[in-house]
Amino acid sequence: VFVLIILVVSLSIYFTRDQSDNDEAITVATLSPAPTSAPPMIPILETVKQNGVVRCGVYTVAPGFILLAEESGRYEGISADLCRAVSAIVFDGNTEKVDFVPTTAVDRYENLNSRTVDVVSQTVTHTMERDVAEASTGTGFNFQPPFYYSGTGFGGLPEFVDCAERLDSFFGVCRDLRVCVGIGTTQEAVLLDLLPGPAIVPLAT
Repeated sequence: VFVLIILVVSLSIYFTRDQSDNDEAITVATLSPAPTSAPPMIPILETVKQNGVVRCGVYTVAPGFILLAEESGRYEGISADLCRAVSAIVFDGNTEKVDFVPTTAVDRYENLNSRTVDVVSQTVTHTMERDVAEASTGTGFNFQPPFYYSGTGFGGLPEFVDCAERLDSFFGVCRDLRVCVGIGTTQEAVLLDLLPGPAIVPLAT
């Protein structure tokens, strides 16, 4: 029996921190600058202008946040609108200079760090660790102020929801508790600590 977890999110757009000092809001210095022998990185804003497009990492199916409309073939939702807003700011009001790049919770930071994308517009939990040294890349990232908050909850059969809320995966019926959670999310790390053993079932989001 599976119990679904409702993700805790602080929806943000976030950028990689550049390793060169500059005045642009989306390109600030890292906490651990590159050695002086390393070639300077081109600021992200400059890269976006040179490419003539904002490469925006997004989930491809997250109703309300982003979804590909069948009739228009156009991405719609809050995440898509944020990408277009960045385009409008950079390209003098043009909202269409956006390349939507499918990105998951597992690879979003790697894509930012490798410059595969310029910005990510997704539901994400903003943590101090990700500000300073995100686990998969060792790099710090910039987050905009969050504009969306949600709570945490479990959904499923009542007896198993009760087990999950009591953090009980050891006694009676609770030994069959299984909680589905997205791979690469903060919730996965937290729940693995709170509910040890086979109770947590990581799934690709």
